[in-house]
Amino acid sequence: MSIRNGVLHVRTGPRPGFLFVGIVLFPVLAWLGYNYFDRPLLPAAQALLDMPAQKLPDAENLFLAMLALPVAGDESPHERGAAALAAYDAARARGPAPKTYGEALNRPVAAFDEGAVRLCSAGNQEGAYACMRDSVAQRAAIEQLFVKYWPLAQRYEGLGQYPRYSDPTVPTTDAPVANATAFLLSRLELSALALAAADGAGDAAAVGLASSATIWRRMLAAQDISLIDKLMAMRSLAAHTLLASEFLRSLPLSAPGISAIEGMLTPLTEPERSLAGPLGKEFRMQAASWAALLDPEGEAAQQDFAEQPSWWFRMLAKRNASINLSYGELERVLAVEQRGCVAVNAAVQVALQRPAPGAADLPWHAYFYNPMGHVLHTTMGGGDLYLQYLGRQCNLLALQGMVGLQLELRRAGLSPEATAAAVESSHFRDPNTGKAYAYDPVARTLSFTFVGKQKEFLSPLPLAAP
Repeated sequence: MSIRNGVLHVRTGPRPGFLFVGIVLFPVLAWLGYNYFDRPLLPAAQALLDMPAQKLPDAENLFLAMLALPVAGDESPHERGAAALAAYDAARARGPAPKTYGEALNRPVAAFDEGAVRLCSAGNQEGAYACMRDSVAQRAAIEQLFVKYWPLAQRYEGLGQYPRYSDPTVPTTDAPVANATAFLLSRLELSALALAAADGAGDAAAVGLASSATIWRRMLAAQDISLIDKLMAMRSLAAHTLLASEFLRSLPLSAPGISAIEGMLTPLTEPERSLAGPLGKEFRMQAASWAALLDPEGEAAQQDFAEQPSWWFRMLAKRNASINLSYGELERVLAVEQRGCVAVNAAVQVALQRPAPGAADLPWHAYFYNPMGHVLHTTMGGGDLYLQYLGRQCNLLALQGMVGLQLELRRAGLSPEATAAAVESSHFRDPNTGKAYAYDPVARTLSFTFVGKQKEFLSPLPLAAP
């Protein structure tokens, strides 16, 4: 307001103070107010977090028996496993977690070491898959190994009495792998069966192979199973299936042996092939990690933001919103799984073309709410990794179907010339493409399209013995 020429003038334009509030301070206050509160958990995410573990009687739980396999003791496997798990949980609550379940019980733990012996595997070694040939060439070493680990081998065979598998634990990054010893012993079992088959006991070896495969299919069918255990069960079943293929092309099997392999090749059920259970368990682990990582008073926040007040950390990181990000990723991956292996194959191909995710890939609006959660979630890149795991499951389905086709062709007794038409018209199809399996009439081999850039096992597979 001013007086000019005797006239009172009133300034009607904006004052500098109001300009400062409107242009600078108001957006800051709006951002602080927007970021002050965390969002509620999505109802589906909350339900998954609240889902209780499946309760099984200890005497039926394969998980406890596998956990106890290397632990010294004369109790029944499930009793020893339950005691070791309880001791481990108690020790973990008191302080640093023991390295093994046996250590928690103050008992020795048997360590299986195959040394230089080349045991039957999932076929990822160089050269054609030839478990029988390799086992015969190493007969003395394998027999010595079997004698050395005879007590453990007997325990492995006893796992078949446990009809179901349920892991009641919440996975952590430092927890011992419960079934690692069982996985190693399964390779010794396959090598021993290969030797028995080479010595003329083909039918008995096929029956033993199917019995051992049942252990791993029971694991695959579990809903309460960690992701690493599911992947290990997939790999073991692949090794069993490859040996079944070798039996089919190399042995004069009679009805008992053929029937055992046919039962082993029964298509995987929805629970067996789905990753919904283990990815749900993985989500619960991620939620616990978010809660610890984004706690303003927690160790991580105190270490990285020691000089900042806790309210500032709360503005940058939101626990519930970050958990919702992880759940949204889980839903997207499982939606791809539901569309089948052709869709999984396409999604994996797209993921392989993407560069490694980073903070620069975030949209601009991600920095307006929970910026720290968005950055951490993006740089972890878990979604593309989970797609790769879906691809592994599809590859196992393809292998199982291909060996089923091999059995069908063996029964038909077709000439090499007629085999190509039979492969094309068979109901066994490559699940990764929806088309017929690839057949090479010169080499007389079957193959399929692998999902992912790395093959977990060898393909193609020959239809006839060399």
